[in-house]
Amino acid sequence: MGDHHRHVCRDAAAQHHLRREGGAQLHPRPSGGAGIEPAFRNPGDRRLLADRAGRHPAGLDRQPVRLFRIAADFFSTFRWVVIVLALLLGFAVIYRYGPNVRERFVFISPGSVVGAALLIAASLGYSLYAGHFADYDATYGSIGAVITLMLWLYIAGLVILLGSEINVLLRRYGRSRHQRPLTAKE
Repeated sequence: MGDHHRHVCRDAAAQHHLRREGGAQLHPRPSGGAGIEPAFRNPGDRRLLADRAGRHPAGLDRQPVRLFRIAADFFSTFRWVVIVLALLLGFAVIYRYGPNVRERFVFISPGSVVGAALLIAASLGYSLYAGHFADYDATYGSIGAVITLMLWLYIAGLVILLGSEINVLLRRYGRSRHQRPLTAKE
């Protein structure tokens, strides 16, 4: 009986609020529910509707929202870890299958670490530059997005080549260090 009394009082308070604000009216129906007129022009009415529609006996209607919020928090927390791992994998694949030399697959190499760090730094720096200093839309119109993409691809290509050069130089330096020194007779 007490629960029913609370709902009746809450509905009466909602009716009073709606009448005072001049918004939609809640009309009792024979089933015990409330019918809603489609005239929700007042933000207070929309908040009231959202509050009333959001209630569910078991709270099950909020479970998907809670799961999506947890997933969003997880991905925002580990976003940079995922980005770095994806870049390291991408660099490793390019450095393994790109050259016309038989190489063994190395997931983390000095060139891929430097390349991933430089690509992240270049992307963040270019994003800052394009967002605050360069106005490609005013200068080039709708083709500005294509120019921006091409410039970023050029920067990414330079970073990939730089990382590859680091790997090659370290490999040559490592081989020459482990070979025996040349003597005067040779």
